[in-house]
Amino acid sequence: MTRPGQVRERHRIDADAAWLPEAARMLADPTPLTATVSPALTALHRRIAERMVPTSTSAVR
Repeated sequence: MTRPGQVRERHRIDADAAWLPEAARMLADPTPLTATVSPALTALHRRIAERMVPTSTSAVR
């Protein structure tokens, strides 16, 4: 007997796996994914890091 949430969970797992390349979904000898950092993420990181650097006028004494 299936729980009501089991069908929903299975659909979620299938949807999450669907974006993977077929070679990465193989059960025998899958091709691992290589993570990369996009230019947009690099730019976002730079903007956030710049905001976190304290300035001489905002330093608390």
